[in-house]
Amino acid sequence: MHKRVFNCQPMDNIDELKGSVAMKKVNALPVLNHEDVLIGVVSKADLNLDGSEVQDVMSTPPVAAKATDTVTMAACLMLKHKIHHVPIVDDEKKCVGIVTSSDIFSALAEDSGDQEIMNIDM
Repeated sequence: MHKRVFNCQPMDNIDELKGSVAMKKVNALPVLNHEDVLIGVVSKADLNLDGSEVQDVMSTPPVAAKATDTVTMAACLMLKHKIHHVPIVDDEKKCVGIVTSSDIFSALAEDSGDQEIMNIDM
């Protein structure tokens, strides 16, 4: 899990967000309200939809997991919702991190130990 999470607010301007440092580094941002509660997620693809503010294009309700959830649970959420990132929230629904599909693969690779990774020929 990445604990340093870029985020945005629902009233943020889409054009400004497109050119932001945050969107150059990541593919999606958690959208937080004035109390830092997760209320949505906005992806780079969402920024190409019609709207002037993040709240016009964000995905809501957000798909999220808790820090106590397993890697498998996070992976299942990603598969079910066809997403590549899952914000991690605490009991108050405040964003405390984010997990990406790369994080899932890394965790699975660590779990495999010293086993040789096989090439799959198609």
